[in-house]
Amino acid sequence: MRKLLLALCLALPWVTQAQDAPKRLPPATPYRALVLQALTCRGDSLQIVRDIAQHRAQAKAEGIDAKDNGMDGEDEAIELHFSPALQWLGASTTKVVLSFESGRPDFYAPVHALFEGAAEPWIANLKLVQAHKLKVKSGVGVYASPVSHPERCPPQVGLTPTGPQRFLLGCGWCNGG
Repeated sequence: MRKLLLALCLALPWVTQAQDAPKRLPPATPYRALVLQALTCRGDSLQIVRDIAQHRAQAKAEGIDAKDNGMDGEDEAIELHFSPALQWLGASTTKVVLSFESGRPDFYAPVHALFEGAAEPWIANLKLVQAHKLKVKSGVGVYASPVSHPERCPPQVGLTPTGPQRFLLGCGWCNGG
């Protein structure tokens, strides 16, 4: 399974090019790289988190403790806890969540994390723009990735600052759902 996940990591550059996202991910173990891909909408974010949760032993070997509530559909909830923290672009998080419930009216991304650190490098690297400047209404975050075909409502990266040196980042859909 580990070889399959590594192959997936290597096979996803076409997704990066299609969304004009950053060209490189940081050096990371395969599962950590996959989580960063999930958070930045490079691949099927929901399935990536579900697959990691199903392979707890392999994830544990990489410092990821996966917990899920065993539910499906809108009630599904999965948490991936990181030790050491997941880091990129000067920010870090210890937990990535898959949940369809949003605790904020200005952020809705089913796969998301609360990061500590500056949001600006993420906004620049991911080429996010203020959501109110987008042609299509976005409920994903205060900042969001531009959508080239809004009628298709593709996955969209969202970022919402929550305080000094803290921000939510995740992958949602252009309609906020």
